[in-house]
Amino acid sequence: MRLLFAIALVAATATSAHAQVKTFGEANELYSRGEFERAAIAYEQLVDRGIESESLYYNLGNAYFRVGRLGPAIYNYERSLRLDPSFADADYNLAVAREVVAERFGSRLKAAETDPVWVRMVSFWPTSRMTAVFLGLNILFFGVLIGLRFVAEGLVRTALIVTDVFVGFALAAVLALLIGSAVFLGQVKMGIVLDDQVVMREGANERFAERGLLHPGLRLRIEGSDGSWLRVELSNGVDGWVPQSSIGRL
Repeated sequence: MRLLFAIALVAATATSAHAQVKTFGEANELYSRGEFERAAIAYEQLVDRGIESESLYYNLGNAYFRVGRLGPAIYNYERSLRLDPSFADADYNLAVAREVVAERFGSRLKAAETDPVWVRMVSFWPTSRMTAVFLGLNILFFGVLIGLRFVAEGLVRTALIVTDVFVGFALAAVLALLIGSAVFLGQVKMGIVLDDQVVMREGANERFAERGLLHPGLRLRIEGSDGSWLRVELSNGVDGWVPQSSIGRL
């Protein structure tokens, strides 16, 4: 009888830990009580329901960080910043998590940490903000052109022409960033290493030779797939194959 009672108690505890959370506030309440593992499960339930929010990903990253799961923590900070690159708290916590990874995992592939310059440029601002800036510059550019028709020769007209030239250059630059962002988001598939240690191999099978060990939180490009394996490339040009389950897709 005691054994049955113990089994029933464990089952009840498991059910309680995985009980469906209906609101973001309920998940936050679990976090505020220090129940970080349960909070992570609750946040994941909200994500599974299709909720996408920089705050949700940020809190999920915090919950994973609290329980020592650095890969998922970094992954969710990255997801938060992908929605809002100006989210200062997520950016700070991401840097802290990466510092912990650097201290904990000594063997890292050289030059595999930094994205190419063009990727950093096109992802510096969210697309919505770049679009708003582009539209504002566009209105200003053509507004000045129209205004020039009503301004006589002189200092004011010269100043307006010079201003419009600079606005035109800025307009072209923002347009280039928008195109680059569209290419990056549409064609370049990025991922984050979730597990504490992932073996990258020369082929899509565990029988292939090792190419290196990947640490949690490492950013990489996803180049293709074969069954349950992904072909990935690091920012230093090293490529190989890793299990799909070990990578969080951005």
